[in-house]
Amino acid sequence: MFIFGKYIYLNPVRTITSFDDIESAFFELEQWQKEQPQEKQSQKKSQQHKEHGFWVGYISYEAKDTFHSQKPKSSPSSMLTPMLSSTPPMPIFEFTLFKERKRFTPQFLHSSQSLPPLPHFYPNLIAPLDYERYKRDFAYIKQQLARGNSYQVNYTQELAFSTHCDGLEIFTNLLYTQDTPYKAYLKTKFVEIISFSPELFFKLNHDTITLQPMKGTIKRGKTPAKDAHYKTTLQNDEKNKSENMMIVDLLRNDISQIALPHTLQIQNLCTIHTYPTLHQMISTLKAKLPQCRLYDIFKALFPCGSITGAPKKSTMEIIQSLEKRERGVYCGSIGVISKDEAIFSVPIRTLVRRYNEAFYRYGVGSGIVWDSRAKQEFQELKLKTHFLFTSNHNMPPSTQTQKKQAKSQNLKLQCTTLQKPRFQDFKLQDFRLQKFKLIETMLFQNGRVFLLYKHLNRLAKSARALDFETKHIAPLLHSLTMPTLPKIRNFLDFMPLSLKELWQNLPIDFMRQHNLKASQQAQILRINLDKKGRIYTQILPLHTSTAKQQIRLSTHTLNPHNDLLYHKTTMRDHFYTDNTSCGHLLFDEYVFDTIFANTNGEICEGSRSNIIITNNTQLFTPSAQSGLLCGTFRELLLECNIIKEKIITIDELHSAEQIFCINSVRGITPVFLHSQPTSESMQKSMPESTLDSTLESIRESTHKPHKNPQNLHQNPKKKRDETPTNR
Repeated sequence: MFIFGKYIYLNPVRTITSFDDIESAFFELEQWQKEQPQEKQSQKKSQQHKEHGFWVGYISYEAKDTFHSQKPKSSPSSMLTPMLSSTPPMPIFEFTLFKERKRFTPQFLHSSQSLPPLPHFYPNLIAPLDYERYKRDFAYIKQQLARGNSYQVNYTQELAFSTHCDGLEIFTNLLYTQDTPYKAYLKTKFVEIISFSPELFFKLNHDTITLQPMKGTIKRGKTPAKDAHYKTTLQNDEKNKSENMMIVDLLRNDISQIALPHTLQIQNLCTIHTYPTLHQMISTLKAKLPQCRLYDIFKALFPCGSITGAPKKSTMEIIQSLEKRERGVYCGSIGVISKDEAIFSVPIRTLVRRYNEAFYRYGVGSGIVWDSRAKQEFQELKLKTHFLFTSNHNMPPSTQTQKKQAKSQNLKLQCTTLQKPRFQDFKLQDFRLQKFKLIETMLFQNGRVFLLYKHLNRLAKSARALDFETKHIAPLLHSLTMPTLPKIRNFLDFMPLSLKELWQNLPIDFMRQHNLKASQQAQILRINLDKKGRIYTQILPLHTSTAKQQIRLSTHTLNPHNDLLYHKTTMRDHFYTDNTSCGHLLFDEYVFDTIFANTNGEICEGSRSNIIITNNTQLFTPSAQSGLLCGTFRELLLECNIIKEKIITIDELHSAEQIFCINSVRGITPVFLHSQPTSESMQKSMPESTLDSTLESIRESTHKPHKNPQNLHQNPKKKRDETPTNR
């Protein structure tokens, strides 16, 4: 199954793949076209026409060398980190023949109401765009422009990200905001391609060819007036007009090599097309062609001038010297070929995962001319990544649906939007995803915080992964030193108030800035970090829990592909049931916590706790791959070799000898599962002495000595601190 444009292609028959001899690959396609029977006019729209088949596939950017009898050049992806830069050879040409196609709708991918809702797609950055490198390469490009070696250079960078979503989930998530004319989803044994390109390379209909180069970009406005202003600004901007007309002139020269004399027309020069997140300037060229091979068309036009610059040959050499990587499918072409027609896109806005990689690559670039400015051009690159950081969960329903909602509630449709600077149809919007924050909740007493370094380190890691600004949190983390692991190895001795060596002072400047005052009473310190890196703090009282020590197993399941499960954020809707805004209370005076399993029946976590069970005298916590937030207290116990990770099923939770809820504020709380048969003694909580002896035997029978010799020391057994460690 492939998707391209308006259609989904089904029933694959065979595939043509080439690593170097692209002319032979085209020859096979052209032979297939010749073998198809000629149709009568009345048959052209019949089912018989569909049975001829459709070739769908891609041509990589590196194929440019083979059109001129050169061996394809490959170079390491030096813009990524060393662990990402080693890549095996990839095909430069791969097309699959499909028997049929149908009109594509998202229901093809998610048609059953019984299917679980799509998970949040939110990429975790591995290698972000590099501004320092961009400035260096920008300066070199300016030198080449000054020397006359180029008039415009389309320079690109590549970011890399990981995600727990699979490719179809990413495609479906982003489709709600990026339903572009040349969207594509292709998955072969070599590569997975997710493209939301708005740019047509060329369309061939019998003997007529149409090209639509795209050059010139500006963001959308937040309001109708602002949006119209940006659109007018782009329309009248001489720099963007100049860039666009340079590429039109380049393509005019390219197509003139094969077009019939006096048939080339330039239509709709520098018109503005509007997309969900930006406006773009597009021009149209049309020409008549003689009977010529598809290979000859590509030889004249490929790669598209809008993603190289002008003049093409010398500019591509500049690009190769700077980028030092394979662009691959990005900036190549994706398309479909039938008997008398062909249509190809320029795969910009395209995510690519190679078969041996666990991450996606996303290339992004802009045209640099003499009056370009580095900071503005780099901002354009970032603008072109914005669509990755949204989700269909938070996009509004259709305009008609919202009109009905507004009418029934006597509301006016708003012009504000979720995705800055997105605005379309003046829709009612839910700001949750755009405005969500990262959070940390910590035990705070006498100006000191329990596991402060771990909390701030987790916050900084999430900020980097989710592309949050770290200018304030990074210095705060760097002012701290990583504390040494405690020497005690008895599970129940890992109580916050007992582990003095794991408490650290909050920097005085930070406390003054946020008006935090030291108190002898234990409190909760909550830190929020927004997208721009601003820190917000809040002090909350630490209430003594009166809840019976029982837990409830939720009937609502978590999707382990949800990227936001693995970060502590204000986006907590994955813990809520679908029938109300907040579902049942997750904990109250009767229930200590609600425990969630995933869609595979594996235990994940509680709404405010990680879970530990004992089984055969061993302590286990659910595996992170089941879909959970790795708590700081859980991390401490894993580092000290006190607990081990494993996949825990619902049945194993029911049959567990002991269950514990843990977090860094409350410490360790023995609990029992509400639905499991329990004795009167379990409902009152197991006596402490029994717990201690049970866990002591667990420790002695299962835990190996820590690699660090100092952790072999066993302190005299302490009495468990009776002070409540509620959140």
